Amino acid sequence: MENIEIKRINNELYLKLNDLVDFQSIYDKLDEKLNMIKEQNVNEKLMINLLLGYRDISSQDLFCLFELILKDEKILLKSIEYNPLKKENIEIYNGTIRGGETKIFENSGLILGDVNPNALVIAKDELFIVGKLKGKVIIRNKEGKVDASSYHNAYIKIFDKINTNFSYDNPLFINYLNLNETPKRGTKVWQE
Repeated sequence: MENIEIKRINNELYLKLNDLVDFQSIYDKLDEKLNMIKEQNVNEKLMINLLLGYRDISSQDLFCLFELILKDEKILLKSIEYNPLKKENIEIYNGTIRGGETKIFENSGLILGDVNPNALVIAKDELFIVGKLKGKVIIRNKEGKVDASSYHNAYIKIFDKINTNFSYDNPLFINYLNLNETPKRGTKVWQE
């Protein structure tokens, strides 16, 4: 079996990743395939469905995959499917959390969209947002963290620490220790 199988149905692409291959190899191969796909489909937007198979994948690895896919405006991510081997899995929400809505994740969560102003997202451990964080996020665990593509007047609470009106235009990890610090210019991944 090839590392990545590509199937086209109507205007959608289905990328099936070999679940027997390690994540780094898949990541590198996916980058190659996406560049090839973009060259073949120069003038059209592409809708991607990502099929990860049976594998344990960390929320950070999953977020890296989304960043890779969404770095080009012509590629849109429609869905992701995977079957975790461990019980602790990442809950995936596909869509934007609108103002007035509340979304609760029992463990870690991944949002494929934005968190709008006056929206509330609560997670126990980690929260990854492939989009803008403009609303409120509460992480219940002191070891938890938040990662979003950008922050615009966000309210972030991790355990008992709060930062209101947090704004930053690049992807950034925020954990309990650095919640109230000012990020350094050019920082992409910012952890303890």
